[in-house]
Amino acid sequence: MVAFIIALAVAVFGIDKISFFRKPGIRIWILQAIFVLKVAIGIGMLWMYENYYPKTTADVFNYFKDGEVVHSVLKRSPSDYISILTGINSDQENLYNYYHEMAYWIKRYDYNLYNDNKPIIRLHALFRLFSGGNIYIHLVGFNFLSLFGLVAMFLFFHRWIQGRNELLLFLILFFTPTILFWGSGMLKESFLIFVFGLFLWLFQMVLFEKPKFTHWVLFVIFAFLMSRIKIYVLFSILPSLLWLVYYRVKPRASLWSFVGIHVGSLLVVLLVGYAYPDYNLVSILAGKQNDFIDFTKELAAAGSMVSLPRLSDSVFDIFKLAPLGLMNSLCRPQVFEAHNIMAFFAALENLVLNFLLLASLFFCKRENLRLPLVWFSVSFVVILMIIIGITTPVLGALVRYKLPALPFLLVIILFLGRGWRNILHGEKISALLTNFNRKMDWLHSMCFHTQQVKN
Repeated sequence: MVAFIIALAVAVFGIDKISFFRKPGIRIWILQAIFVLKVAIGIGMLWMYENYYPKTTADVFNYFKDGEVVHSVLKRSPSDYISILTGINSDQENLYNYYHEMAYWIKRYDYNLYNDNKPIIRLHALFRLFSGGNIYIHLVGFNFLSLFGLVAMFLFFHRWIQGRNELLLFLILFFTPTILFWGSGMLKESFLIFVFGLFLWLFQMVLFEKPKFTHWVLFVIFAFLMSRIKIYVLFSILPSLLWLVYYRVKPRASLWSFVGIHVGSLLVVLLVGYAYPDYNLVSILAGKQNDFIDFTKELAAAGSMVSLPRLSDSVFDIFKLAPLGLMNSLCRPQVFEAHNIMAFFAALENLVLNFLLLASLFFCKRENLRLPLVWFSVSFVVILMIIIGITTPVLGALVRYKLPALPFLLVIILFLGRGWRNILHGEKISALLTNFNRKMDWLHSMCFHTQQVKN
């Protein structure tokens, strides 16, 4: 307990001393309070998994234990430890003796893709160098990285969002239930938030600012990490990034250029799959979906299963299933499907988000539809949610996997919702809006410094 408190205090002190946390202008004590809240939620998640789920199937414990195995190699053979930790010469035959001691190092199916469990296991092994095997110190480390990523993502969006919407953006990123809960545990989602946030911010720095050499180097590093952690998230956002590059060159880019970029991206994917069958995206998606369905049936998790037609190695199957996949990702779990308290809150969040999205689309102004960040976000949300929706037959996994899309979905709502107040009339409603705006201004002044540090 003492070691954990010391680690927590060091992390809180680090938030005050690391200049990056001052860039968005958010008051440091607010970030420190959010960090402590995230650690508390992470502790609650550990308690939940320890008391209500078998430890043998809980990711949080298996990643930690596999990290312990990697750390133990340091004493047995430092050269083997370096190979496992860095991935250099990690395919040596003698190393498989260590790999078979771990639960998640070797996947049942790999589809010629990199095993995204390995970065999390390696991260645990790194934390183990100074944690003494205290799992709560690892939890502090994961949440520190997660907070770092959220701040970077805030900086990415902040270029496009100013004024009172700045406060709404802050609330979206740091307090959306799914992001707050699943981004506070020792899971891939926490590390993904860190890597994805830095990847987006560095991309923006390279594209729109006068980047230093270190920005270029870091961008390449985080792009590589994205390909190792969640390759499908990187794949989903590539057309959006290409669109932003095109917009940087031609600020008056049209809808046709946006469509052309996506059609061109699809053609490239299909041509690559034709030329290199081992990297055929259609076959990979079909294989992942069928294997996931079979694996779920083996676990007999009928209460949380999503009924999906099986994919074949045909691109037309993906197009036919795409609307169902998108609706599954957007709308499920629904309230009547909630079999436990976590599913209920996820369903409630879906209900609120879908209501806000429909209202925003109904009331939005035409000019708001032309905003580049709206197009960027729509592209990423639709592609990612289709991929997740057509390949994930379990509601619990569906909630976790769509986490990267939620900030962008809420930003779409935020931009399109600008037209709401123009629909409202009457003195009473006007007075309520004025009072609400005053409270928003007060909350903004409490959370943000007047003078913000530049990116």
